[in-house]
Amino acid sequence: MADQHPQSRINSRLTVILAVLVILSALPLASNRAVWWQFWTLSISVTALIYFWRKDRLLRSFKPRFMHYHLAFLLALVVPAYALLQAAPIAGILPDGLWALRAGMEEMQGRAISVYPGVSATGAIRFMGYVILFALILEVTTRAQRVSLLAVLLFIGIVAQGVWALAALNMLGDYAPWGKEAYLGYATGTFVNRNSLAFYLGMGMILGVGILAHWSEQPQIRSPGKLTWFQRLGADGVFIFVGLAMLAVALIETGSRAGLASSCAGVLTTLTMIRLRAGTTWRRIVLEIAGLFLALLIGLALFTQGEGVAERLLFTGKEGASRMEIYRQVIDMISVRPLTGFGFDTFGPAFEAFRAPPLILDKYYDLAHNSYLGLWAELGLIVGSVPVLLLAYAGFRLLRLWRSEEEAGYPGIAAAAMGVLVLGAMHSLVDFSLEMPANVYLFVTILGLGLGVRRRSERSVSGNETSQSINSNFRKGQIAPLVSSRGVKPSDKGFKK
Repeated sequence: MADQHPQSRINSRLTVILAVLVILSALPLASNRAVWWQFWTLSISVTALIYFWRKDRLLRSFKPRFMHYHLAFLLALVVPAYALLQAAPIAGILPDGLWALRAGMEEMQGRAISVYPGVSATGAIRFMGYVILFALILEVTTRAQRVSLLAVLLFIGIVAQGVWALAALNMLGDYAPWGKEAYLGYATGTFVNRNSLAFYLGMGMILGVGILAHWSEQPQIRSPGKLTWFQRLGADGVFIFVGLAMLAVALIETGSRAGLASSCAGVLTTLTMIRLRAGTTWRRIVLEIAGLFLALLIGLALFTQGEGVAERLLFTGKEGASRMEIYRQVIDMISVRPLTGFGFDTFGPAFEAFRAPPLILDKYYDLAHNSYLGLWAELGLIVGSVPVLLLAYAGFRLLRLWRSEEEAGYPGIAAAAMGVLVLGAMHSLVDFSLEMPANVYLFVTILGLGLGVRRRSERSVSGNETSQSINSNFRKGQIAPLVSSRGVKPSDKGFKK
C-alpha cells in the first residue's frame, strides 16, 4: 500500500530518486571525469534543495535527521572548507616552513597553499556532494520498507553491472564503449580500472548478505506444515542468492587481488556479526567460514583463466616491492609539508617533483595507491585525518546499532555497512578505489542505510508497513531467520552484550 501521508510520499519518492542517481553514477567511467561528478553533484544538490524546501513547508517543526549527527557533519565540512582555504591567496601571510616547496617546484610557487588552486576548489565541491548525499540518505531511513526498497534497488544495479562486465568480457570480445587499452582480458564493466570495479562488486556482495538479514529481522508468521528448503527460501531469496553468485564470478574475473581479499574480509565481517546476533556459537561460525573459503577456492579454480587472480596472488611480493617504493616517496613528499599539504586533488602534479628511480619515469602517478597517504599528502596530517576519524566514528555507531535490542536501527543493514567499512579500510591501504566518485556514492549510501534510525511510531508498530514490502516471502516465515527475531535476546553462547 502506498504511503498516505504527504511526508511519507515525499520520502518514498526521494528513495527512488537516490537509488537511480547512485546506480547511474557508475555508468560513465565510474564518474571519474570532472564533467560527470559535477553533474551528479548538481543533481544531488538540486534534489536536496527541493526536498528540504518541501519538507519545511509541510512541517513547521521539521528538523533534518542529519542534525542527530551535527557534530560529525560539522567535522566533515572541515575538509571542503580547508580545500577552499588552500585555494585562497593566503600563502604570503604564512610562515615559510608551512608552504615550503621542494627544489624543482619553483614553477608551482604561487600565492596559494595549493599548487593548483582551481583544482582544489572544484574538489571541495565534489566532497560537498558526498556530504549532501549522506544527509539525504538519513532522511529516508525512518521506515524499514524504504530501507528495503533502496537496498534492493542498489543491489539490482550492482548485479546489472556485474552481468554487463561478464558479458562484455566473455561474449563481446572484451568490449568497452569508449575503447579498452588497459586491463585487457579482465572484467572492467563500465569502469576503467579493474580494482575499482572489484571494490564496487564487493560492496554489492556485502549488501546482498545484509538484505537477507534485514528481511529475516521483520515480523514473521508461522507457516503450517513442513516446508522444503526452496519453499523456505522463496523467490526473493533465490534472486538474492543468484545475484550474489553472479557478483562472485564477476569479482574473480576482475583479477583484482586486493579487491578479492578485502571483499572476502567485508563479507565475513558481515556474516560473523549476523550469526553472532542470531546466537550462533563461534565454533559453528568458524565451520561456516571454512565452508565459504572452500567454495571460494573452487570458484577460483573454475572461473580463473590465463593470468587470473589465483596466479597474480603468487606474485604479490614481487609487485609489492614497487608499491612500497611509491609509498616511501609519498612519505618523503608528506614530510615537506606535513601540516598544510599540497592541495586537495593535486597529488599527481605535486608528486612529479618527488618521483625518482626506480619508479618508471615515463609513467604518470596521479594517485598514491594508498588513500590514507594520498589524503595526508594533499591535506596535511591534521585535516587529512578527518575522513578517517569520521569513518571510525561511523564504525562505532554501527556497532551500537547492531548490538541494540531496542529496535532503533536495522541490525542486518548495520552489519552490511560495517562490512563495507572493513572493505574500504583494507582496500584503501593498497589502492584508490574510494577516490572514484561512483564508488564513494555507493559507499556513502550503504553507510547511511546502516546508520539509519527508525521513527518512534514504527518502533512500536513495526509490522504494519513492513509486511507490505517487496520481500514478503521472508516476512511470512518462508526462510529461516539469519538473525534473532525481534525482542528475543541473542544466546549468550555466541553474543555478549
